[in-house]
Amino acid sequence: MERQSEAAINSCAFVVHFDTSLANLKSNLELWIGEALAAADPLTRLSLLCGALEAAISRGGIVLPHRLCAVQRDHYARRLVYEDPKTGISVLAMVWAPGQTTPLHDHSGQWVVEAVLAGEIETVPFEMVGHKGEEYQFHSRPTELMRMGSASYLMPPFEHHVTRNVSQQVAITLNIYGGEMPACNIFLPTGFGTFLRQRRTLSYSV
Repeated sequence: MERQSEAAINSCAFVVHFDTSLANLKSNLELWIGEALAAADPLTRLSLLCGALEAAISRGGIVLPHRLCAVQRDHYARRLVYEDPKTGISVLAMVWAPGQTTPLHDHSGQWVVEAVLAGEIETVPFEMVGHKGEEYQFHSRPTELMRMGSASYLMPPFEHHVTRNVSQQVAITLNIYGGEMPACNIFLPTGFGTFLRQRRTLSYSV
């Protein structure tokens, strides 16, 4: 992959076009989450949350301050935006330089809604088909390319996936999790068609 310029790597120009405040975004997130959780069916809740985020992005109603948009050179960045005091739901800003990726991982039993604020993100879902001890077998499912303005969700037990930025520009996503997630499981390929599970502690980027 070609080396990107400093300007391209640190680009977060879309933010300056929005004039709403972070406090306003937090208020809106509380509203959107509350309205979605009022639905009786779990899939309906996540669909409503996706729809609210897509509508907000389309009208320029989501703002992130520059400090949340900074690229981290060695790894994708994850920064806390909001925690819902009533539900424990957490909202994170994820910043992906070109080529940055996650390993195959789960969400420790939490659902997630992901909305793309800038760039494009590729998600590859995996279905767990068996395991013996700490060795797991997965089948990959069709790849999903998410462009700016789109949102989707993953729900356990179908939560295993790889996320990566395959474009030549910085991508930024807003991720809403069903609760706080201090750790998750990652799955490392053995080279023989199976994966070894490893527990990974998660932290926030500065």
